[in-house]
Amino acid sequence: MKSKTLTVAALSTRDTNIGDDFIRVGVLDLLHEALSPTETDVTIYNKHTPWELYPSWHPARCAAVMHAVFGGKWRKGHDLLSHLPGNKLLKSDLILQCGTPVIWKQAYACEWAVPFWKMATKRPSNVSLLNLGAGSCYPDSAPPDSLTGRDKEYAIRMVSTSTLTVARDTLAARLLSEASGKDIPVLDCPAFQAGGVYVKSPPTPEDRFLLNVMPGAGHFDFKGEMREGSWEETVNQLVHQLRKDFRVQFICHSEREVTYAQTHWPEHEIVRPGNPEEYFLFAQGAFAAVTNRLHAAVGLAGIGIPAIAVGTDTRLEMTRLIGLPSLFAPDLNVDTLQEAVHSLVKEREIRSARLQARRKEVRSHYLNLLKPVLSSL
Repeated sequence: MKSKTLTVAALSTRDTNIGDDFIRVGVLDLLHEALSPTETDVTIYNKHTPWELYPSWHPARCAAVMHAVFGGKWRKGHDLLSHLPGNKLLKSDLILQCGTPVIWKQAYACEWAVPFWKMATKRPSNVSLLNLGAGSCYPDSAPPDSLTGRDKEYAIRMVSTSTLTVARDTLAARLLSEASGKDIPVLDCPAFQAGGVYVKSPPTPEDRFLLNVMPGAGHFDFKGEMREGSWEETVNQLVHQLRKDFRVQFICHSEREVTYAQTHWPEHEIVRPGNPEEYFLFAQGAFAAVTNRLHAAVGLAGIGIPAIAVGTDTRLEMTRLIGLPSLFAPDLNVDTLQEAVHSLVKEREIRSARLQARRKEVRSHYLNLLKPVLSSL
């Protein structure tokens, strides 16, 4: 007799950030192995448009119209209407939170706090909720000592609602543990597993060096610590050095990054892969990388490409956990970066082997956590 197909509701993003896609691919890859041979029917819900969690007839869907007409002025009404019956989470066999920052200043006010986290408390007792790859996002130079107020309440609800929470950085694990009173395990971000879905065995490295460059070196400059133009100057000098020994390729995650690279380094190849498969098939065999997108560093590391992560916030804790060189952009100068690149190039083979061994080890730890939770499904 054919076993039941499990319906899975996954909170993620769509057509927003390919790094989020890496996380989701990694989560689902782990899930499918943990559940094998059980089949799944997965629906991805975009956390930024949470009205998707409701059927077309539901009053909460009015938020889509409000969003189109008035921008962000739909939140209060949507949160109220979210409490009406019909949330699709409650009809799922399994619920996933697919790895993003889950705590930051005023995280309690995010779009999905009510329609996802609050409504998930009403799910049947036999439906598990896996909160995987839970991360932090604060100034890297001034992370909080603890959570307070509504952010603490939100963290407590998140952890208590989840059957299993696994943090992807030590700061998130500590803050969530202190707030909830529970011991939160920490494992490398599931995006570390994503490349292995498409690249089964990393090929012999080529003379290609990948750069992922964001204006300002990251999403956020929380404390105004970046000097205008400083990162661009550093990248200019890095490219000048790299081109002596490597083909420099810019691998972009957004059109803004493409435009930035075309403006400043038009003589080099610039690509923006359209999906994770294109991304990893293009990247495989690269010698090494320097990235501002931290999930670029994580994803590349998973297929044995050592990377240096350069960022501005505590998502760097995620790359530090994996053992990647992780540099705080406001403190960075060209000498420091070039020294890190020199070490990376010199130790490429050792670092690549270490990353591939770590990926397998981390995968085993994830499966050991997941299988007992999923065994009753």
